[in-house]
Amino acid sequence: MQFGGKLMKRQRKIKREATACHTDESCFSTPRPFQALREQNSMMGRGLVGAHRRHVKETAVSTERDMPQPYQLAQRNSISPLLSVTQDLLLKAKQDGFSDRQVGQVLGTTESEARQLRLSKNIRPWVKQIDTLAAEYPAVTNYLYCTYHGQEHDLDFADQAIMVLGCGPYHIGSSVEFDWCAVSSIRALRQMGKRTVVVNHNPETVSTDFDECDRLYFEELTLERILDITQQEGCSGSIVSVGGQIPNNLAVPLHQNGVTILGTSPLQIHRAEERSIFSTILDELGVAQAPWRALSSLPNASFHPPTGVCGSGVPSCPALKLGSGADEDAFSFANKVGYPCLLRPSYVLSHQQSLPEDRAPVSGIEEAELRR
Repeated sequence: MQFGGKLMKRQRKIKREATACHTDESCFSTPRPFQALREQNSMMGRGLVGAHRRHVKETAVSTERDMPQPYQLAQRNSISPLLSVTQDLLLKAKQDGFSDRQVGQVLGTTESEARQLRLSKNIRPWVKQIDTLAAEYPAVTNYLYCTYHGQEHDLDFADQAIMVLGCGPYHIGSSVEFDWCAVSSIRALRQMGKRTVVVNHNPETVSTDFDECDRLYFEELTLERILDITQQEGCSGSIVSVGGQIPNNLAVPLHQNGVTILGTSPLQIHRAEERSIFSTILDELGVAQAPWRALSSLPNASFHPPTGVCGSGVPSCPALKLGSGADEDAFSFANKVGYPCLLRPSYVLSHQQSLPEDRAPVSGIEEAELRR
């Protein structure tokens, strides 16, 4: 895989929402991209993109670390917009690391339509085995990955496997407890004689040990990749409830794409995760709940759009949008109920999938922090 593809796949794996970096200005908005390159953290990839946008040569001498090399910076320039949709160009885009979602953004269509376009042109990823011996000896492993650089699969496939989605990268509130749940479900399935397929890319987990499952895909936990693996392996069902928030958020879209979700139905997951819907259920059941108010967005934040009405004790109200003139109503509400307040989006177990890493949902905030 070329460097551009590796970079974009890396961003998706660490759950920094990897939109089309060639069209999304936020991908270039890292305040100090050269400083970001010197720091070994999750912002390095975005720093690389932003720095390349400015000056390739300046970036090459801006850090004394081995990363990035001039070759890698030059390869970043190969990630360019798609101007037409020939089979060769679409294949090149996939080989360069573009997701179906990114292709859809370029074409002005949806991820689903972009996926159908790709499949109609018979463009599918090849499944390859990870060489754990660095080519010193022939290696036959159940460590697998997907790539568009290939001409055949490294192994054969059988139907009726059960897929288990792991937790992905560790976050605050999403750690070893989910790995224990995943491993427990895998072992129970194998005791029942079921063939198991695990998708996870966190090497620090027990679920990614070679002897825990029949096949391990060291892959990103995205809708596109899960659908690819499900169809290739002929999985009869998927378990999304043992990996935390990331796989849980995939329950509804997987269900909409025909994947059988084992356990709690995706509809009930949505009713529990969406705070406005859950609040309405509590109201109907007469269950007391703390007063709250719905916000549709915060500056530089991405929330799951709320629907419905506010909770018990609070008059029905529209969703508020901070920064649009309605923000003072939010502050008035917070002053009315008293500080400290809890600020928290829907579809969030911990800080992931919500605010940027430096602005995670927190409890005990005061008005100055809320305004920030």
